[in-house]
Amino acid sequence: MAFDSAGKVADTFGDKGILLLNLEKEGKPLESAVEHIVVQTAARLLVLGSAVEALEGRKFQHAFIKGFTSTGKEDETFNGKNPVFTLTTEEKDLRRWKAGFALDDIAGKRIVTVGQTSGGTRGLLTGGFLVDGAVDQSFNVEGAKDIAWTAIDACPQSSAILVLGRSDNGAQLIRLLTAPVIKRGNSPGH
Repeated sequence: MAFDSAGKVADTFGDKGILLLNLEKEGKPLESAVEHIVVQTAARLLVLGSAVEALEGRKFQHAFIKGFTSTGKEDETFNGKNPVFTLTTEEKDLRRWKAGFALDDIAGKRIVTVGQTSGGTRGLLTGGFLVDGAVDQSFNVEGAKDIAWTAIDACPQSSAILVLGRSDNGAQLIRLLTAPVIKRGNSPGH
């Protein structure tokens, strides 16, 4: 629900101050849970989380991102008003985005997400997207494939994301580089 500066419901946001998330995949409604909201620009909000698809008696949990305008309407310029799914193909692979960041640095404008997957050997799920929701082909999603724990929290640090997790009753912290590393020439002192 949205409120104005006087603390009253902002009727101009969404549907009388309420943003209802109705996700569909191939015309079928999905159960969804929002984990994080990102202000990408002054005109666009991103919601991230998980969506459950029921298919032939089985359930598949996908991670998703969906764009909305600052007035709570679906954003036509973000993936054509459609959610961007990071799909699972196995029932036991529960995917969800935990945090996301709208970055604008030396590598340009982009979206980076961190979350979890529970199937196979992976725990940490990472994603890179362009500002319009398209998958960023230069982002190595498999770069975190050997990290067998899930994200608890994350924050930006320059052109990187610090990701906090837990494994074997101990805290784990990694620095996820989100921009290409620029190699310096072989000059003395380097």
